[in-house]
Amino acid sequence: MGNELGVEVKELKAVADEVNALGVEEVDKIKTVAIFAPAMAFQFIGACDAVSQVDESLLSDAAVDVYNKLPSKKELTDMVDARDAEKGKKPKGKSKSAAKKEPKEKKERKKADPKPKSRYGHIQSAKSGRLDDALFEGGTMENIMEKLQIPRTRFVGHSNHLKNDLGLTLVIKADKDKNTLKDHYSIKEESI
Repeated sequence: MGNELGVEVKELKAVADEVNALGVEEVDKIKTVAIFAPAMAFQFIGACDAVSQVDESLLSDAAVDVYNKLPSKKELTDMVDARDAEKGKKPKGKSKSAAKKEPKEKKERKKADPKPKSRYGHIQSAKSGRLDDALFEGGTMENIMEKLQIPRTRFVGHSNHLKNDLGLTLVIKADKDKNTLKDHYSIKEESI
């Protein structure tokens, strides 16, 4: 195993323990027990890279020598993937050497029948669609709210939406007693 890595495993473990002993917060600990040597080498390279970003002088000469003798991260990943393939494990991560999955066949979804819309484009069975129809037919705010079981804010908000966003003309006939709930609301149909 030492031959494929370019260094002996004992030497790699020794320098990995040195790097672990540095105690640099940004560096993940290198696993040195019960680990496949290329995987340990991969962790060692990552740890050395992180240490060198903090302070390169923290690395010993022995650690730098081992680092320089090791293969690239890609080659180490390929070694780990090959070993995992021998054992029947799936490769971890997104390795280019890993077998590409064939795309799954897409199941055809049945498209739901479009729901009927009100004359102003809202779903007929929804409160907004029923409110469209009620305003087209006309009636007092109180009667429409009671019939559709909606609060005043929904009535006023939807009326404003029809007026402002859709450009419809809302005809409001004020009640004699100035009770806004008794005002008569309807939409003036305009020929286009």
